[in-house]
Amino acid sequence: PLRKAGKPLGMLKGAIPVDTMAYDIPGMLAANPEMGHAEVFGPDPAVRRDASPQLHVATDAGIPPFLICYSGGVAQGDGAAKRAAVEQAFAATLRKAGIGADVVDASDRSHREINERIGDPADDRVTGRIEAFLDGVCTRSRAPTGKATAPTTGGDRDAG
Repeated sequence: PLRKAGKPLGMLKGAIPVDTMAYDIPGMLAANPEMGHAEVFGPDPAVRRDASPQLHVATDAGIPPFLICYSGGVAQGDGAAKRAAVEQAFAATLRKAGIGADVVDASDRSHREINERIGDPADDRVTGRIEAFLDGVCTRSRAPTGKATAPTTGGDRDAG
């Protein structure tokens, strides 16, 4: 879409997705056939690959740094360990291509709850990390720490 609008990918300073399980559609469908996403993406393997952002990560492609937040699933605790592995794999793909990637474990809440709480000044785990990430990408070029963030108790801000 950016290319069609005559805009370079490099104009993006950063990306903050919540749950990137569908960033590798063939991998997601192989690991989670029960999810029912096969109908959404159709049967053509080439279409599935083309619709998978993780499979298009490349060095020097102008891809901005990522702050990847992941939930416990649609309902808290719904496959959090599996989600953590998927998010870490995406971050590793980005890092291998020289792209900054941090991961925020928000598995204590659902996808919806993450979205609802973004911007809450009391939410240091996600909102605090987003604010720090945005401060960083707006003042320096593509250099997140690359560290994963473990969940914390209380309101302590992670140091990652």
